[in-house]
Amino acid sequence: MTVSDILLRILAAHGVKHLFGIPGDAINDVTDALRRQDRIRFIGVRHEEAGALAASVQAKLTGRLAAPLPFRDARSQITSAASPH
Repeated sequence: MTVSDILLRILAAHGVKHLFGIPGDAINDVTDALRRQDRIRFIGVRHEEAGALAASVQAKLTGRLAAPLPFRDARSQITSAASPH
């Protein structure tokens, strides 16, 4: 079991059904862990802000926790995704 497997178990336990993000080298461990389970589905987007927006909309419409998956440096991408434009 990897840290990514544990992360996905925790997210699933909190009701997360989808992760939104850009697949790539920075998150290979997470995408590998996603393939080993069937509780959370990965939704690919073309930009981190689109993933954050999709997660926000899903949470607002369903009332369930939703999560974007940052691609590069998590701090800068979360800051970018959370900034008003």
